[in-house]
Amino acid sequence: MNATKPLRVPAIDGLRAVAALAVVVFHTWEIIGAPRFAHRVLNAAGGGYLGVDMFFVISGFVMFLPFATDQPFRPRAYARRRVARILPAYYVSIAVVLAVWSFALHQPPSTHHPLTTGDGVFQVAMHLVMAQALVLPIVHATFGLGIDGAWWTLTWEAMYYGVLPEIARRFRQAPTAYTIGALVVATATRIVAFRAASVMHHLPEAVQLFVRAMAEGIIGYGGHFAVGMLVAWTVARRAAPRRWTAFLLAAGGFAVTAAVWLWLGDLAARDHAVQPRWMAYFVGRPVLAVGFGAFLFGAAHLERANALLGSRPLKWIGDRSYGVYLFHSIAIALLYNGVLHSQPTAAGLLRGLAVIVPIALVAGAISYRWVEQPAIRWARRRETATDRARHRVEDAAAP
Repeated sequence: MNATKPLRVPAIDGLRAVAALAVVVFHTWEIIGAPRFAHRVLNAAGGGYLGVDMFFVISGFVMFLPFATDQPFRPRAYARRRVARILPAYYVSIAVVLAVWSFALHQPPSTHHPLTTGDGVFQVAMHLVMAQALVLPIVHATFGLGIDGAWWTLTWEAMYYGVLPEIARRFRQAPTAYTIGALVVATATRIVAFRAASVMHHLPEAVQLFVRAMAEGIIGYGGHFAVGMLVAWTVARRAAPRRWTAFLLAAGGFAVTAAVWLWLGDLAARDHAVQPRWMAYFVGRPVLAVGFGAFLFGAAHLERANALLGSRPLKWIGDRSYGVYLFHSIAIALLYNGVLHSQPTAAGLLRGLAVIVPIALVAGAISYRWVEQPAIRWARRRETATDRARHRVEDAAAP
């Protein structure tokens, strides 16, 4: 494959749509009481949080693809593009949360708004610099200001964007070895953080909390990013596999992803209050990342898979998935005591989704049309033709 030509994989659009909708399903399932259904397939709703795992693999793929195809790299243009793609919609979501905070949390007027207390201002500041998932757990504060449970991933996305230009050069030298190493380090870090009590007990509490934050963040998900990078490198640098090879990889990867999803969803539904950390973090999630990476590689080389996942409806949702991801939790919080305050049943979940999904899609469309696209156009006007060729694929790198 020509390594100097920018690539576009239509399947990415549909996979982003699936990942975003999975997270919406999960948060809706949570808010109605995290029920366990009699039919195990329905318990896949409890595994909707794995849409985040998909997003991290996708980010690894689309962000590394320009490096894999030898597109010229200019740090200033790269930084400007990332800022324009991520921050405007994110800041709008913070502003919306602050505007509806009291109403969404159903707090009395006497309750202190985050902007009226020192702790609240500190939490807002940490969100503005995208350090919420790293700093706030260490000081025993919650991220999302009690409303938006999706913001935590942006800390690690931003960190990945920051380190990628440096690690990309090294990754290119031995991509398979680096991917295996990243998966091993991620698993080892989680073991130390959550299972090696005898080691962690001797550390100061702040250090323990920092290690756990990293284990649930950039290090813990480093293997996911690396799997996406390996897929990008293989797609760009290796000859296209035979059709049946691609089909078997896609089918096998889908089977592994679906099996892990159903397994972890059932575990979450069985005991949602105590997440099955050992199963989920040490076994399931790395396996899911590898399976999803295999599916992505196979689908990238199959015309029908690209046609299906790149179809107009899925592409429409995929393009707006960042706004869907950012704003759906706000809609859930606002509607909780109304239509979403229903019985923890399959009917209650479907009723909640019938309300939340359209609202999330509308919010995503508004964000995409009036916030994200203008910001992207602003960045493009300041780019050279070379920069535009490089960054065309990176538009898909927002969750």
